[in-house]
Amino acid sequence: MARSLNFRQFQALLDEVHGQYNTLLMYNNVRWLSRGRVLERFVACLDEIRLFMNEKGQEYPQLTDTAWLTNLMFFTDFIAHFNVLNKTLQGVGKTAERMFCDIRTFERKLQVFERDIESGQLKYFPNLKIHLENATIFTDNPQSHQEIHKELSSIVAAAKENFSKGFLQFLKMETTLYFLTSPDKAKYEELDISCLHWLDLENLEMELLEFQERSIWKN
Repeated sequence: MARSLNFRQFQALLDEVHGQYNTLLMYNNVRWLSRGRVLERFVACLDEIRLFMNEKGQEYPQLTDTAWLTNLMFFTDFIAHFNVLNKTLQGVGKTAERMFCDIRTFERKLQVFERDIESGQLKYFPNLKIHLENATIFTDNPQSHQEIHKELSSIVAAAKENFSKGFLQFLKMETTLYFLTSPDKAKYEELDISCLHWLDLENLEMELLEFQERSIWKN
């Protein structure tokens, strides 16, 4: 039963890789979501891959290198989180306001991920946690764990900074997007008027004041 399951997992990995190379003909690059799936399947089939390579007489020292495997497990877990965000943003019928909330939420998640690694709990990095617990080279050396946590948390911190920079222009629209859902609390002077060209801008400021002063918002 176990060998049958392992075979199916290994076959799924091969199918995923094969599908990616077919995709290359159309897109000229491997899609982000497919990369994440391949990493997950690769980790799930790691023992079978080692066995397969041994049977073929091919040596890949990375497959038994503790440091290399540490990075593999970390990035497998980390990219999985980004994949969740990507699939969320690609949902049908997503409004700008909903996407903004998703991005803001992920920014806060990155802060949680950073703290999770710094503390060594690895609650959100299951593959990394199992790897470090089973790697004998780290068992009697807590200092090594601390160094790894520090190094990997710095990667998350850098990713968090780059993520914020990448969406900086979008995040500048926060007040304007907030106006669309809660106009009773919006401040006209903080709005990006260029994004509201479909409104009657000439009278917007006065109309907004009248709208906000109506009794429905006061009671």
